[in-house]
Amino acid sequence: MPEPQKAESEREALDLLYARGAGKDPARGVELLRAAAERGDVRAAFNLGVYLSQEAKPPDYAGAYEWYARAAAMGYPEAAYNLAYSYLRGQGVERDVQAGLDWMRRKKK
Repeated sequence: MPEPQKAESEREALDLLYARGAGKDPARGVELLRAAAERGDVRAAFNLGVYLSQEAKPPDYAGAYEWYARAAAMGYPEAAYNLAYSYLRGQGVERDVQAGLDWMRRKKK
């Protein structure tokens, strides 16, 4: 039973972040995603990183890096790719080509 509740919370958060018109409430969506991510929801951690780096105005690359790192540490392959990209571009973390390549290799596993 906890799993559907977790998924519902993430779905609600994403709806609030990306809805058009009156249904959009990014602050509440981020709050819900952050709560789910802090409970260990790997997809919520990844999606929070995506939102912070690609949709937030201005982008919060340091915050995105933190959530990508958490999701990658939990084995989420897409987070490993985005973490690699963060290192390669120096977004939210000091640029480190070797660390970026290492994370790319981990993503392929």
